[in-house]
This record gives sequence, structure tokens and C-alpha cells, in this order.
Amino acid sequence: MPQPQQLLPNLTFLDLRPPVADAAREVAASLSAARPTLDPKYFYDERGSSLFDAITRTPEYYPTRTEAALLREHAAGMAAQLGDDLVIAEPGAGGCEKVRILLDQWRPYGYMPLEISRECLLDASRALAGEYPSVRFDAVCADYSQALDFPADLPGLEMHLYWHRDQSADPAHSWLRQRVLGLLKEQQEQLTVNSE
Repeated sequence: MPQPQQLLPNLTFLDLRPPVADAAREVAASLSAARPTLDPKYFYDERGSSLFDAITRTPEYYPTRTEAALLREHAAGMAAQLGDDLVIAEPGAGGCEKVRILLDQWRPYGYMPLEISRECLLDASRALAGEYPSVRFDAVCADYSQALDFPADLPGLEMHLYWHRDQSADPAHSWLRQRVLGLLKEQQEQLTVNSE
């Protein structure tokens, strides 16, 4: 089991990325299926992450701007509900752009970005750790669509997931919400999950 590496005084990095052999086997199986598919996670190497980041900045791609606007509008209210001593966990953190809104408003104890693109995760985490020296950063490179095997026991947590009500009917957001809840429940049976 890999152990976290201390990269900066307030930044650890844990590489749980699946071995290439597992990825090759998964890709071969999915492309050989009666209805071939390819999981988008395989597009998120350094180049793929850079391309996706460029796409999110185009006028036609509104979800990122909308999510950021919602975070700016509601961050203070969420912070008031959640209280102090927070750790923000962000599956699919990418370049960690939107979390800056929460880091500024919430002043959490820690931030745990989970991302499959190692280079993207390392670059973003190093930058954030330098900008927010009072926040503990535990970056995890992992395929979060599979159960994660952390090298330490996690304490009982109360988890809050925020989705805008307009996204409740969106099949992609519904799938993601169910997937995240399922993975969290797999990780720790005593986890109390509040989906708000």
C-alpha cells in the first residue's frame, strides 16, 4: 500500500492511481463489449486535462461558470450551516479552480482533492498549498469511480453534498450524486451521509 508523500509543510500526496495493466484490461473489455464504450477518465492525462480546462473557458460551456456563480452566491450560507473544522473533499477536482471560492469563504481545516490526472493534481495542489498556508492539503491521485483503499482508518464523518435543485432532474448529476454516495458508503460503513 502506498504511503502519502510530504511535498510541502501543508501538502501530502497519495498516489492510488491504478496500474497501467488494470487500465489496459478495462479498456480492452469495454471496447470489446457488444456496445463499445470508453470511460472518459482515460482522457484525463496532462494533455486531456489541459484541453478540458480550455473547453470550460469557452462561452458555449456554461456549467463551470454557473457552478462558480452558485458557489459565490451560497458559500457564506453553507459555511454558516456547516460550522468550523471542515475538510473539503472534491472528487474530480481537476485544476481546483472552483474550490478557491470555498477556501476564501470557509477557511477550512483541510482540502482533499481527488483526481485521476496526476500532473494536473500535483500542479494545482502545489499552487493552492502555497496560496493557503493555513490549510492542510491531502491530494489523492485515484480513480474515484472505484472503491478507494486508503492507507489509514478514517474517523466517523458527517458528509454534506450540495447540489443545486435545478440539477436534480439532470441524469448526469443524478448518476454522479448516486455514485458519490455509493462510494462514500463503501469507504466507511459508519459514515453519516446528508445529501442536501
